[in-house]
Amino acid sequence: MNVGHLSHERCPVCETELNAGPPAPMVLTTPRGKQEWVKCPACRSFFADEGYDPEQEVDHTRTRPWGTVESGVALNDEKGPLFETVLRVLRRCAPPGATLLDIGCSYGGFLLQAQNEGYDVRGMDIVPEAVRYVRSRGIPCDRAGSVRDLDVPENSLEVISVLDCNYYWPRQREELRAIRSRLCPGGLLVMRTVDTSWAVQIGLWLGKWLPETGRRLSEKAVYDHRVSIPVRSLLRLVRQEGFDILYASPQDAMPFRRNSLKVRTAYAIGGLAWRTAGYNLAPGFLFLAGKKAL
Repeated sequence: MNVGHLSHERCPVCETELNAGPPAPMVLTTPRGKQEWVKCPACRSFFADEGYDPEQEVDHTRTRPWGTVESGVALNDEKGPLFETVLRVLRRCAPPGATLLDIGCSYGGFLLQAQNEGYDVRGMDIVPEAVRYVRSRGIPCDRAGSVRDLDVPENSLEVISVLDCNYYWPRQREELRAIRSRLCPGGLLVMRTVDTSWAVQIGLWLGKWLPETGRRLSEKAVYDHRVSIPVRSLLRLVRQEGFDILYASPQDAMPFRRNSLKVRTAYAIGGLAWRTAGYNLAPGFLFLAGKKAL
């Protein structure tokens, strides 16, 4: 495969033109099937080189553990400690009473906890069953695939949360711009993301000597995501789109109520690497950003 055959003319993360240098292609078999993945030479993100169809994304989401009512609601409980951590971080700058939109709210676990704390909440998701469930709990919720599609006035929200969904966005910069436009002056973006780009890179390196081992590691790292973005690249992108980073932590991104020893160890090592060298080696990352005046 060469650059001329790429579906993307620009990186879906940083929007760098991809004819500037030859991305490294690789073929991976993921829960979405066989995909060609490419590395951006500028931001060093990996992405699936394929088009984006919102309805296909809905159908795919329904096949995932978080994509049905029963499993999605059960996952709300498992992620309860993470939601509590996010609210603890938020309270430092946006006390209860603030307006909060949760993007990719799924079955509303974070919204319910935020509402219980006194936040004025609203949700958004692409899966109609999830939207109906959240509404059944008395929380306003919109079905939309992008913040751009929401009927929300500009400069109107105090907090927007993005917990475990930005790696499904087809265009990172566009969503960040839409988020910023909906936030009031000084409004907050809190994001929990997955960063396994370092594991994909290790897989590529291993693949030079152990092709099958390297491929399996890369496939496990990208899972069913559409992009894999290094945290440093994502934070740089957020700054470029008009935010100040107020808080950043890999250890606060621990995902579940019951985490395996392997996961806890990964986050401990990742936290140490972040504190000492500014590099993320943890599977997840949490940060809080404030909208700055331009």
